[in-house]
Amino acid sequence: MGEKGFTLLEVMIVIAIIVILVVLGFHLMYPAAVASRNELCIVNLKYIYGAKANFFMDNPSRRDEEPSWGDLVPFYLKKEPSCPSGGEYHIGGIRENPACTVRGHEI
Repeated sequence: MGEKGFTLLEVMIVIAIIVILVVLGFHLMYPAAVASRNELCIVNLKYIYGAKANFFMDNPSRRDEEPSWGDLVPFYLKKEPSCPSGGEYHIGGIRENPACTVRGHEI
């Protein structure tokens, strides 16, 4: 009568298959995660643009200045947005679009 259970070789093969599947999963999900962070950054820039436009409509005498985060938060934005890629946002003046320090994130 044979012994019941798994051999070391069988266990190692199963572990190797699991590792391969995990690596493939990360490899396939990484581009989607990067694209998602880029899109969220662009959405944040559009919110900043809208808040800045509302600020200048409400404060026409300040059109020559660049608003600060204190001017926009909490009146025009609920809170200061943070870049999902770790960059920082620059509000800009009336004739500038808001910008992110991460390259490629722009509206």
